[in-house]
Amino acid sequence: MKRFKSFTLISLLFLSLTFTLRAQEVKVENVRFNIESGKIAVYYDIKGEAGEMYDVTLYLLNDDDPGFRYEPELVSGDIGEVEYIGIDKKIIWDVQKEFPEGLEGESFYFEVIAKEAGGGIAWYYFVGAAVVGGTAALLLSGSSEPSNGTTPTSFAAPPGRPGGL
Repeated sequence: MKRFKSFTLISLLFLSLTFTLRAQEVKVENVRFNIESGKIAVYYDIKGEAGEMYDVTLYLLNDDDPGFRYEPELVSGDIGEVEYIGIDKKIIWDVQKEFPEGLEGESFYFEVIAKEAGGGIAWYYFVGAAVVGGTAALLLSGSSEPSNGTTPTSFAAPPGRPGGL
């Protein structure tokens, strides 16, 4: 009974810690673009916790075709893992190399998505589940000895296979 109370206390303590830990919400705002030297410069502002790493992705979308979503490949600048938050972050897309014949249409726009790099809050749940599971296993396995004080030296034989196989 004492072990059950300890396990319950540890579980409740861990759960209260994980619910008080919140992932810092990252926001991308003020996405705009212009053409500079034949390349497209996409600017954005990123708001989040200072010193954190963020995984930034750029998408090209089209108002006329809701199913169109393209992730440019020939990009440089503040894209991928970005360490610093701030305003006027800049991504350069070499659109002429990626689309030598150009893009048809006029209603294109960009979406910049930033996510916390390195797993974020989900990591705490996985580690916490391992800690709670390990604690439970230790507490429950503590009474593995038989009540008569002897230690088993062998395991029982497995049951036979059905149909004599």
